[in-house]
Amino acid sequence: MAGAMILPEKKNIDKIANQIVKEFHEVKVNEPFLVGNNWYEVIEKPIRGGTKKEVVKRTKEAIKLHYGKDFDFDKTQKYKDFVNLNDIVDYNQDKNGFFNLFPRPPYVLDSEMSGMNIDIKDIETCLSLVHHIFGDQWHLGLQYLALLVQKPSQFLPVLCLVSEENQTGKSTFAAMLKFIFGDCVGFYSNSDLKSEFNTCFMSHIAVFEEISNAKSSLDKIKDMATTDKKTINRKNEDQREYDVNVHIIINSNNETGFLNVSDKDIRFWVRKVPPIKEYDPLFGDKLKAEAKAFFYFLATFPHLGEKKSRMWFSPEEIATSELDVLRKHSKSATAKNLIVWALETAETKPGGIFYATVSDITDSKVLGNTTPNEIRQALKKELHLTPCGNGNGNCMNYTHMFTGFCKTGRPYRFEVEELKKMDVD
Repeated sequence: MAGAMILPEKKNIDKIANQIVKEFHEVKVNEPFLVGNNWYEVIEKPIRGGTKKEVVKRTKEAIKLHYGKDFDFDKTQKYKDFVNLNDIVDYNQDKNGFFNLFPRPPYVLDSEMSGMNIDIKDIETCLSLVHHIFGDQWHLGLQYLALLVQKPSQFLPVLCLVSEENQTGKSTFAAMLKFIFGDCVGFYSNSDLKSEFNTCFMSHIAVFEEISNAKSSLDKIKDMATTDKKTINRKNEDQREYDVNVHIIINSNNETGFLNVSDKDIRFWVRKVPPIKEYDPLFGDKLKAEAKAFFYFLATFPHLGEKKSRMWFSPEEIATSELDVLRKHSKSATAKNLIVWALETAETKPGGIFYATVSDITDSKVLGNTTPNEIRQALKKELHLTPCGNGNGNCMNYTHMFTGFCKTGRPYRFEVEELKKMDVD
């Protein structure tokens, strides 16, 4: 991968950077401020591996206790209300008199940064991780990361990094994003999907380590990935609607069952990540050291491609064999049993084809006590089959799968080659 292929031209960097003027007042830590009729303060909480800034509500009495009774309330910053706007390259905490709850990224593209000159060696660790995570789709991976910076409000596919093995780099990739985006990245668990407090919707990037494959979890993930406004329930705050654009990454050691997705779900980009061949104890430190240069590279990356869907990429671009496997394993027990039985039956028939109605399948007891409705739903919604007919919904003559007698009805057509595509190995 030659540098000329991916590094943006200097003239393009200057053009982009010079269009952005960074003039804003950022509320400092332990500097009370007024929003509407309520007082707040930015605090810096110690967390594992560093600190995190949070906006917390205060009373006037508490502020006086902390800062003295002579604290000058008149000289504090005052805002009309809260907003949540996930700007990255041109971040501003003050949005026309409104306080932006979206945290300030560690880096912004400004006139000072436009003077940077970077080379491949300045970002080689970050690029090597992108190649490792995205494999033969590494160019799409770079586009994905650049879109997170340049088009933060663009919907993007849910990136699922899976591997049964340890030390693959999934968590290291999330750490790299944390170095680049800071507090704009949030780490969550399945319990956060069930919580009454849904502030995870306000993250720029939400990283989930293992989630339940329950339908409720899938629905919440799909909602998060394609929602631009959400009523947010924050602790000690009234519920209110905010602009949101959260981009989701799921890390899982379960390659086949971490989510139940249908054949029609096109939001998911699933990649199996291989183990790292050679462990470098300083790899994380190198990523951190390169974060500013890599942000600069992504902020000025000119090869974003064309928008081909609501999620930017076309389903065909991000299709992987891992997604096919996930879809197959997500089918219901009825659908899986239907496929196994139909494939075994079709392989014994001339041309690998046979016909059967729901009644034929139910009466034969090949699926035990499965109800006709369960069979009908599996055939229609999961195997995507429709009953055959002689046109206009009329019945047709067909040969019964077991007796060989001629029958009349609206059977389903089972073909061995099509069934093999559905089969779960």
